[in-house]
Amino acid sequence: MKQLSRGKALLLFYSFDIILLVVLALSFLPFAKKEKGPQSQQSALLNPKYVQTVSKIVVSTPEHGIRSVVTLTKQSGIWTGTDSDSNDMFLWPADSKTVQNLIDYAIKVQSMYKKSDSARVWKSFALDEKNARSISFYGPEGEIFSSLYFGTMDPITRRTPFRTWEEQTVWDADSGIELYLSSDPSFWADPLIIPECLGTYTAKDGTSVELRRGKLLAISPGESNKPQEVVKVRSDSGRTAALAVYPKNDEFVIIPVFAADPSDSEKMKKLLSSFNYRYSVSAWTCAKILELR
Repeated sequence: MKQLSRGKALLLFYSFDIILLVVLALSFLPFAKKEKGPQSQQSALLNPKYVQTVSKIVVSTPEHGIRSVVTLTKQSGIWTGTDSDSNDMFLWPADSKTVQNLIDYAIKVQSMYKKSDSARVWKSFALDEKNARSISFYGPEGEIFSSLYFGTMDPITRRTPFRTWEEQTVWDADSGIELYLSSDPSFWADPLIIPECLGTYTAKDGTSVELRRGKLLAISPGESNKPQEVVKVRSDSGRTAALAVYPKNDEFVIIPVFAADPSDSEKMKKLLSSFNYRYSVSAWTCAKILELR
């Protein structure tokens, strides 16, 4: 067998070294590493330290090319709401239980999985400004506690992608938030004819009355339209409601006017008198309201 010449041996040796160095260099490049599974974290949508100081919540959803917005504000310990459907003209008492349920959900620590670090994928997740739904939490001085943009829930994993107002990373969380991604004022408003802010109402027979309203309406009766009835009710707390009843097709429209008890603070008196919303009720519910006279 022929022996390699000294020159050829050196060339082969150096060629082997070069190949080895290239392989080692490639092994340290990011794209040469094995792809890891999705990164995860245990976190909450809202820092739990803010649970007692959330003073305003804004929910925004895309509706037919425009944004539909509900704004919930805590005033004198009572959650109130306005909505873009009525151009924020009407102020209504919010359902404190629903608002608190949202806050409780938002502070719950849960598993979140990273989907992408790139803003280029936002549109594919419906997380762009045009298509995203959003919920923002604010403090008493208007400071942002958390502002979150939510995309379309994955029907297979039942998880909802989201991003924060501070970074472009896309995460996903469990779909429990879907319940609260609504800008329908009827969902957020106090469901009772005698709302929680007035206190309970006990009928003459000693039973508690909890009649429920229908859909909130963004309408105003003409000046010539007089109410069919005005039912005045005094709650157990001494606060009163005057319920103006207007017939409308097969239903009725109720426009309530509230008044505080003389012992209430000036802020409370002003707040209760500022509610000016209206809603529909069925004929059956209207008959029950008339029984309160």
